[in-house]
Amino acid sequence: MMREWIREREEIEESPEKLKKTKIRNRNPDYPELESTVFQWIKEKRESGICLQDYQIQNQAMIIKNEIGADEKFSASRGWLYGFLTRNNLSLRRVSTTGLDLPKDTRDVVSNFICECEDLVGFLKRIHGADFRKRFFNMDETAIRLDEPNNYTYEITGTRRVKATTSGHEMNKVSVAFCASANGEKLPALILVPRITELKDFVPPYNVLVVYNKAANFSSPVIRDQFFRRVYQPHLDRNDVSDSVLIWDSAPCHKSKEIDTYTNLNSVKIKSIPPRLTNLLQPPDVCWFKSLKQYWNDWYINGEHSETAAGNLRSPGYVNLINWISEIWRNFDEDMKLITTLVSIFKIRIYCVDLFKG
Repeated sequence: MMREWIREREEIEESPEKLKKTKIRNRNPDYPELESTVFQWIKEKRESGICLQDYQIQNQAMIIKNEIGADEKFSASRGWLYGFLTRNNLSLRRVSTTGLDLPKDTRDVVSNFICECEDLVGFLKRIHGADFRKRFFNMDETAIRLDEPNNYTYEITGTRRVKATTSGHEMNKVSVAFCASANGEKLPALILVPRITELKDFVPPYNVLVVYNKAANFSSPVIRDQFFRRVYQPHLDRNDVSDSVLIWDSAPCHKSKEIDTYTNLNSVKIKSIPPRLTNLLQPPDVCWFKSLKQYWNDWYINGEHSETAAGNLRSPGYVNLINWISEIWRNFDEDMKLITTLVSIFKIRIYCVDLFKG
C-alpha cells in the first residue's frame, strides 16, 4: 500500500477531495488457539480478583505456547501483546474496589439482617408509635486527611507525568464519628484531633465536638467516654428518650466488654452490620461521606494558600478541616431524609447483592 501511495503521490496531492478516512481493522490473530487460551486464563484470574500486569500475560503466553506446541517463532513480544489486547478488548484499568470478595451466603445474610431491622422497627412502633424514629440511630466513623487530592484529573493527552501537588500531609488525619436518628436529627459530629494541646484561640462550631487525642483513633474507651457519654446520651436526655436502637458496623472497637456493659446499663440496643457488607448496608457509606473530598479540592483551587519557609504549599490545617466537617454536616439536611426510610434503603441495597453475585 505504501508503494502505491508513493507512486500516486502527485495525484493524491492534487485531489485532496478524493481522500477519505479508512478504518483500520484488526487482523485475525496468527495464533488463534494460543490467544483464545490466554484470554480464558485472563478471565479466570480476573474473576478471582487477581491483578495482572503485562509481563505476566506475556509469560503465561509462553507457557501456553509450550503446552500446546505452538509455532517456535512466537515470542510473546510487546508488539504481539498490544495487538492481543486490542483484539480482545482488554485495557489497563485503575483498580476501583479492593478487599475480600463478598461471602457466598451474602444474599441470605443481607436478607436476615433486613428482617431483624424490620423486627426492631416493629417493636419500637408498638411501644412508642410514631415517635419510634427518634429512637432509631445510625452511626459510622471515617478518617479525613489533611491532603485529599483526587486520583483523576484532566491533562493534555500524552503527558507522561501527571502530578498532583499536595502539602505533604497525606498521612495526617482526623477521625470523625457521624450519627443521626431516623427522623433526620443529626447529633454533633465527634472529631478526634491528633494533638495533646488544644488549638490556640479556636472555638469549635456548635455542631461538632472536638476531642484532642494523640492517636486520633476510635477505641472502645474513646467510643464509650466520648461518643456515648458526651454525644449520644446527652441527645437522648434532651429528647426524653429512655431506650434506643443503634446500628453500626462490626469494627473490633464496637465489640468489647466496655461497650456491652455501657449499652446494657443504658438500654441501648446494638445492631451490628454483618462483616464485609458495610458497602451494601451502611447508609453513611452510601450518602454521608461522598462529598468530604470535594471541600479539599475546592480549597486547593479557589481558597487562600500560604507557603512554608521552604516555599512549599502549607496544609489547610486542622481548623479549616474542622470547619469543613461542620459545614458538611450542617448541609446534610436533604440527605438526612434518606435516613427516615432506613429499612427501605436496606431493601434497595439487597439488589446490589444480586449484581455482585452475578
